[in-house]
Parts: sequence; C-alpha cells; structure tokens
Amino acid sequence: RVHIKMSAVFRSNIFTNLRSSTLSASMYAFSLALSAVVSAGALLIWHSYLIYTNQTTIDFYVNYAKQHALAKRGIEYKNPFDQGLYKNIHRVFGNVPLYIHLLPNFTQPAP
Repeated sequence: RVHIKMSAVFRSNIFTNLRSSTLSASMYAFSLALSAVVSAGALLIWHSYLIYTNQTTIDFYVNYAKQHALAKRGIEYKNPFDQGLYKNIHRVFGNVPLYIHLLPNFTQPAP
C-alpha cells in the first residue's frame, strides 16, 4: 500500500496553479463586467444629459462652440431648443407615460 500525505498533495503545483488560474479567470471576468457597466453607465449619463437639454450630439458640439465664442465676448448663450426638463422629456418620448417605452411593442412599421 502507498500512503500519500494529503497536505503534500494540496501543496503541490497542480492545486496551486488551479487556484491561481481560477482567481485569474474570476478577476478577468470581474474587470470585464466592471468595464461594461462603467461604459454603459457613462453612455446612459451622456444620453440623459442630451435628453434633459433637448440636444443631439451634433447640437451639443455646435452649441458648445457658440457658448465659448460668446463667453469670450461676455455674452451668455442659451440653447434655443431647451424648453425645460419636463417639456424636453416629452419632446423626446412623446406624450405617453414613460413606462410605456419599457413595454414590448408589437406594431408593424409603416411601409
């Protein structure tokens, strides 16, 4: 009969490598998930800002340039399309309750 000390088996490289590779895979999965959440969160914040100010991305850059050009002359620039938070949201989503946009829509597109 062969007697193997279990403490020697668990200290061997096979189990050490298994634990470190599992840890590496877990860390990789966590960092990948974290980067996806941060990216999606940044995109959500950016689009929320655009909705709240009633702008497209192109409008933002045009208005940004106008704002800085007028600020050098001491004039305050106001976005002409900004109608306030409530009206801006309704301009984007329409005059329906906001939860409607979270429900599935089965209507066929117009031809």
